[in-house]
Amino acid sequence: MKKILYIEDDLRQASLLQNRIEANGYIFLYAKDGHQGLEKVSRDKPDLVILDVLMSKIDGFDVCKSLKQQPETSHIPVVVLTGLKFEYIKERFEEAGADACLNKPYDSGQLIAKIQELLGEEIS
Repeated sequence: MKKILYIEDDLRQASLLQNRIEANGYIFLYAKDGHQGLEKVSRDKPDLVILDVLMSKIDGFDVCKSLKQQPETSHIPVVVLTGLKFEYIKERFEEAGADACLNKPYDSGQLIAKIQELLGEEIS
């Protein structure tokens, strides 16, 4: 089973996504901030990372940039979920190397389809 790490400081958001991720046959991993997220990537080796933009300590831009700059993690697809205006952050996340960016509130079906696409799976 493929592992998906969600880095998000809002536990309620994480719980909602966890149900959807697990219902689609993935292992759900969770980190409450950027520091913990980077540690979990190193330790748990997720197949894909989903992250929020506005977090304490390290924001989503820096987490994404860090993942994409390290040879051992640069191949991991990164999906950004944000409540910020898409036009504002799209360029910043492209610069950081994000593979996809979806606005909150997001359509969970669209998110699962994007995950499947980035993992090279057949879209259900």
